Amino acid sequence: MRPRTTPSPLAVPARLSWAVDQLDPRPDVQVLEIGCGNGTLAVLLGQRLRKGRLVAIDRSATAVRAAHARNAALIAEGRTVLQQASLADAVLEDGRFDHAVAVNVNLFWRDPRRELPRVHACLKARGTLLLVYEPPSPAQVQRIAKACLRQLETHGFTITESHVVRTDKALMLAIHASPVRRPHANNQPH
Repeated sequence: MRPRTTPSPLAVPARLSWAVDQLDPRPDVQVLEIGCGNGTLAVLLGQRLRKGRLVAIDRSATAVRAAHARNAALIAEGRTVLQQASLADAVLEDGRFDHAVAVNVNLFWRDPRRELPRVHACLKARGTLLLVYEPPSPAQVQRIAKACLRQLETHGFTITESHVVRTDKALMLAIHASPVRRPHANNQPH
């Protein structure tokens, strides 16, 4: 039997604080965090969601265990729910979330053909997706931005904002997008 460990004190990387500032969620919203890792961003978001709820997913069992330990109080209060699953396979209710956020999740600029439709479906009509990246070089910032923008537009999102900031240690990229809702064929005039 392994000794039980407590999570280390919350050291917050600048990209996570910046992601919360970029998202700026109201206290009563529903948020989906994609790729929650050790749960640091989940803590920051969960503390803001006094009447709302955070659903945080990660495909790694190790990451979800660490996130569970770090977010135990918020889970006990019912403000945070963790799920071990890939985004494509997660159990998510359609039209439930006001916001979805992912920090340094590579699938969005690589090949998100299964995942972006899932995000599109689970966001509310006026929902937003925030992607944040902290690449190691300026060349990678441009490459990631271009690929993400192309993937988002291909999969039914409108880019509402995209910008890069330079900190004393790194460049950070934020992309805000909203799902495009197309009218159903049944609602079109004949």
